[in-house]
Amino acid sequence: MDGIFCHYIVDTGDPKMNLNKPLFENKQHGPGGGIPLLKSLWEKFDLSLLFLQTGIVKHSGVPGWLMSFAYICGLIAQKPSVNQNADFTSDSPILKVLLKGESISQSAFSRFFSKPFEWLQFAVGRIQRLQEHPESRLSEGDVIALDDTKVAHPFGKKLPFLCWLFDSSTRNHIWCMNLISTYARFEKRPGISPLLAILA
Repeated sequence: MDGIFCHYIVDTGDPKMNLNKPLFENKQHGPGGGIPLLKSLWEKFDLSLLFLQTGIVKHSGVPGWLMSFAYICGLIAQKPSVNQNADFTSDSPILKVLLKGESISQSAFSRFFSKPFEWLQFAVGRIQRLQEHPESRLSEGDVIALDDTKVAHPFGKKLPFLCWLFDSSTRNHIWCMNLISTYARFEKRPGISPLLAILA
């Protein structure tokens, strides 16, 4: 999660203290800067309970909901591979606290996401939870956009969630995971700025 910071250099040799042109620098934030916000939304919609209700559970180790949460955090941090996503769980101080010192390996992620859980049932439950809250409820005039992002995964040929897909941005077929995301644009929300409505 990058940020652009601006600062001015003061020419101390000038008695008028004129400001020179601003300098812009890219500064790296610590890994996982937005995780507390995501965690608060996760708790607001009680998604951990939804994992249990839909049977997405593990017998040991890191709980299934926490595996998914950590993976989503890595995707938001733009980690392009499952391996880098696994590394991110060890690099992020916030995830270290949530994981209570445990680490998630690439193979653990792959095993978990390749199990035949009821992901569609979970998605339906998630939408129902969103519809229960006024600030996330869809109404007439709202728009839902679907986005599919191809996450390259050149190894792991036997993983059932990987496939050959055409990537229109590179004009090549790649062995990848197809990540489907949904975005909602709220047409009318009292008290919400147009920018926040678009980002919601």
